[in-house]
Amino acid sequence: MFDAEYERLHVVASGKQTQLIRCRNKSDGSLVVIKTSSTDKIGKESQQLRREFEVGLQASKNAERVIQHYGVILNGDIVEGIVLQNIEGRSLSSIIPEDGFPLRRFLDLAIECVLGLQEIHNNNVVHKDVKPSNMLLTQDDKIIQIDFGCASVLQEQLEGSTTKLQKIYGTLAYLSPEQTGRINRVTDYRTDFYSLGVTFYQFLTGTLPFVDKSVMEMIYNHLAVEPPPLPIKVPQVISDIIIKLLRKDAQERYQSCQGLLYDLIECRKRLVERVENNQQVFDIKWFPLASRDFLNKMNTAKHLYGREKELSTLIDTFERVAITGETEVVFVSGRSGIGKSALVKELQRNAQMKKGYFASGKYDQLDKSVVYSAIIESFSELVKQILTEGNESIQQWGEKLREVVGTNGQILVNLIPEVEEMIGPQAPVSKVSLSESKSRTDLVLSRFVNMMVSNERPLVLFIDDLQVCIFFLQFFLQFFFKSGLIWIALH
Repeated sequence: MFDAEYERLHVVASGKQTQLIRCRNKSDGSLVVIKTSSTDKIGKESQQLRREFEVGLQASKNAERVIQHYGVILNGDIVEGIVLQNIEGRSLSSIIPEDGFPLRRFLDLAIECVLGLQEIHNNNVVHKDVKPSNMLLTQDDKIIQIDFGCASVLQEQLEGSTTKLQKIYGTLAYLSPEQTGRINRVTDYRTDFYSLGVTFYQFLTGTLPFVDKSVMEMIYNHLAVEPPPLPIKVPQVISDIIIKLLRKDAQERYQSCQGLLYDLIECRKRLVERVENNQQVFDIKWFPLASRDFLNKMNTAKHLYGREKELSTLIDTFERVAITGETEVVFVSGRSGIGKSALVKELQRNAQMKKGYFASGKYDQLDKSVVYSAIIESFSELVKQILTEGNESIQQWGEKLREVVGTNGQILVNLIPEVEEMIGPQAPVSKVSLSESKSRTDLVLSRFVNMMVSNERPLVLFIDDLQVCIFFLQFFLQFFFKSGLIWIALH
């Protein structure tokens, strides 16, 4: 690969897909770090490495606290590696004390973290994986932000809007609510403030605010659970800063690095140390937070205005189904472009807070022949959510699904290819007449959705542009009435 230009010295870090290798440039003797595939073959990693280099290059422009991206190693059109700045430093994750850093040390490190993040945001990049292991502490006490594998350019995030969940990017313990993909919110630069709040919490306590083996429980914690209070030894104003960073709603967090930086510097100025009962005690006189916090990026908040009554009706319906276990159908009508879809998608957060699911599909107004299309799209989205929940959850769902579909598993795989990741390869099904095939498909789909819902785990299925296939409604509903299910149809 790159052995003609660089001499390999040793592996710095290695993961499932990529590894970091410290190398010496044979032409000038300089040290660099090369990020490349962990295996000998470069497949999809090539595209990922190219994107990471482009975003990282933008993030590190004119930056002192962001790792520099020097170039890429090409083999034709294939990117085999990224050439990165060699930094002599220690990962912050490796030096956090069991009971957290002393307060003065915490403030010094916190300010350094924000200075680096400010450089990234000033270059219109969202890091999306802020955590101690992606920060290197140098010998001169400077913190360098590294690893832009999950990062994106802010404008791309805004244009992408709230796309349907495909995969969770980032590290689960540090994910903001909007980055889980389970709520109807854009992931912008304020997701980094939430991750920074988790990091600061860890700096002060030595532990994470949320620790759970289950992916779904961790996601639920980020969406709905408040973190445990910080130790009493932490001054109130520091606690308030971290609570503000950890707000579930991005609008309630800090809106800029300069606002957060001002408050942290003010805390360091006001820090008073004294000894009580032979113990060192820290105190900071409280002051109003965010006085210098001004929005300096495009506001991507998605809030509904003038739809409080309609939203209340939907939420009441959801809460009623979650309590009673009954099935309900809601029709939302109105002319195109007035925000019907945005209204319904506000239920995503409610579904997640009840540990349920929200999935949606849309009929194609130009193709009225595919009566299953929106249903299959919503089921596909549902399966993709399950596939982000971890191996244990996938295995449990797979066992249930294999039991209910029996020998007809391939029918479901043909309709929803992602299902194969849950139930494995399936035997071919026997050929039958067209009418029998349709009946068999209906049966498999009905068993699938009936398996997915229960009183304890409500499911919201949102079908957009139902009028395209309105003749199918009566037929479909007779198969898919099940406890804990809400159908919402737009027309």
